[in-house]
Order: sequence, then structure tokens, then C-alpha cells
Amino acid sequence: MSLDLNQPRAQALFDKLSPYCRHVLNNTAEHALRLFADELVPEHLLTTLMEDDDSAAYHAVIFAFADPQTIGREALALSPGILVVSSSHSLPFSPCGVSALFQARELAVERGAGEVSPAHLMSAAFDGLEGPLQAKLLAANFDRAALAEPAESTDGGSAISTEAALFASFAEESRRILGVACKLAKQNERTAISPAHILGACAQRQPQLADRAGANAMRLSSTIGRSDADETAPTPRPVPLDAAMLEFLEALPASEGGLTTLDLLDGFCRHGTVELRDILKHNRVTSELVDRVSASYRDPESAELA
Repeated sequence: MSLDLNQPRAQALFDKLSPYCRHVLNNTAEHALRLFADELVPEHLLTTLMEDDDSAAYHAVIFAFADPQTIGREALALSPGILVVSSSHSLPFSPCGVSALFQARELAVERGAGEVSPAHLMSAAFDGLEGPLQAKLLAANFDRAALAEPAESTDGGSAISTEAALFASFAEESRRILGVACKLAKQNERTAISPAHILGACAQRQPQLADRAGANAMRLSSTIGRSDADETAPTPRPVPLDAAMLEFLEALPASEGGLTTLDLLDGFCRHGTVELRDILKHNRVTSELVDRVSASYRDPESAELA
């Protein structure tokens, strides 16, 4: 279990929830973990609610002729974490994908570079692949060494700060590559961006760089095939509730039997951030709607969670 209730007030607020909502909050912590977020925020909770087709909140949204996936996608785009956000879809990076991003920055620092270039990104993406896929690419004459760039600083210093936000040091072209990687992951119906997607995106956006390594985009795609997914599980760690999440739960009046997912949805309509309230309003989800359907929809009983 990733949910951290050790902070002050957290356990008492958790106890306000119904058994099913406690289950939802635990799932939300797992979602935040997959995003590599430091804390659990309301945006994570709304995204998780809109993925839960057993919950009363999900069915209330359907009743409003709205699309839970659309609401969830818009909430995801506002969520903290390591992910690519676009107008059409947003996806997090897989565990190995995140490692590749940090390694790309480390390579840039080692070379005294002022920013993370596509060559750093492509090198780190290859290094992040699983051993069998690496061997497959090497057998197809992929030349990792050809991607190495000369040191940019004679004293070995770099303008890159490893304390700053991860993407702050990425060149504009490197960021565009990550956008293409997101599209590749989506096309392949993956839930996260893997090193293979980053590698393929580098080849698509930087054909000359790919030629240097002896593998153009088409050859890479055919060699990788359906081995593009990263099935690695994120490293377990406790995920605490952030201040906004604590305040959100505190604002909800206690209910006999505990707060339900409809109570949470109504809470977003009343106490959510301006952005989240706008998302719900735009999708015709209001407190009045929640009140109207409250007698028609129920969360599953706690016995069904076993």
C-alpha cells in the first residue's frame, strides 16, 4: 500500500470516508506513484474516480451525458508528476522511461553541456532498454558509441542544475521528441512512455542522428516491434496527501456511513480548484446533478472489495 497516513490530520480524514472511498483513495495513491508524484493531490483523485466504472460518481457522470474518460484526461493534464501533456492526450513515463530521462540529464552534465540534447536522450533511451531488446538492436547494427558527443566544457563544468525541475534543462527539440514519444505510446495502446518510445521518437525527429547510429526510424520500429512496452513496476514508496488534498477532505461534511464517491464528486463541484470546477461544469456535472441522482446510484458494498 502506497498511501501514507502518518502526517497530522490524515488518518482522521481517511476515517471520514466510506470503505469504498478508502479503497478509491488507496488506488489514487497507486496512481500518484505511477506518475512519480511526490504527493497525492485532488487532481489525482478525480482522475482515479473517472477511471472507476464501478463507482457511483462514474455513473453520475454518464447520467449527465458526459464522458468520464474526457474528464479524467483533463484532470490528468493538471496533475503533478513526470508526464507528457498534450491537447489530445497525456501519458506518464514508465519507470525505465523516467530513469532514461534522468540519465540523459546526467550524460549532459558529464559532457559539460548546457542542455540535454537529442543525442543525450537517444543514448539514455537505448541504455534504458531491457537486455534482450538491446541485444536485438545491436545485432541489427545499432551503434550506441556513434551517439557520443564531444565535451562542450574544457573544465568539465555544466550549466545544468540537477536540483532544478527535470525538464528545465531539456533542449526545445528534446521536449518535442518526448511529445512524439507520447504519440508513439498512444498509437501502440500503451499506458506509459517507455525508453523504446523515446528511442523511436528520436529517430523520427532526428533522422541524421539515427543514421549516425546506423538505425533509421523504420528499421528501429521493425526491430523493436511489439517489445516497446516497459512492464517494470514503480519502486514502492509512501505517498502522503498534500495540503490541498487535506483541505479538500476537511471541507466535506461528515456523512453517516462515511463519504461516498458521490460526496467526493459533489465536493469537487463545490470546493475543487477553479480549473477542476470548470472541467466539471463544462461537462454538465454539477452539485444539482449529484443531488438528483444520489438516490439512484450507490458505490459497491465493502464486501465486494475483497
